[in-house]
Amino acid sequence: MNQTALSSFMMIETKVFLWGTFGLLIWQIFTGKIKLRGLLRDKERGLPISPARVQALASTLGVALYLLTQTAAPMSETKGAQADSKRSMPSIPDEALLLIGGSQMLYLTMKAGATTRRLI
Repeated sequence: MNQTALSSFMMIETKVFLWGTFGLLIWQIFTGKIKLRGLLRDKERGLPISPARVQALASTLGVALYLLTQTAAPMSETKGAQADSKRSMPSIPDEALLLIGGSQMLYLTMKAGATTRRLI
């Protein structure tokens, strides 16, 4: 099998795996095996929505969407020497890493504070 055919096969195999995983995830959400009820609820204070959870989810989804758009860029944009770069994960900007890290740190700080207040 030549290099082009092998590369094409691996690309198809990767797409089948990713779409299959996505389909399985959606199926389990709709059948109730994965429960989303109370995902954003503040369980410590009994509030319907936790601002810390909302910002953590929003920042994670934002960075994930950015990476998805970078990965799904049209293949016609990559030519010549840049053709190999389309097969790799796009580089993640420092700002995105800071956003995710800061967001998760804020969430965990809020969670630790609530746990500490409950124990005292």
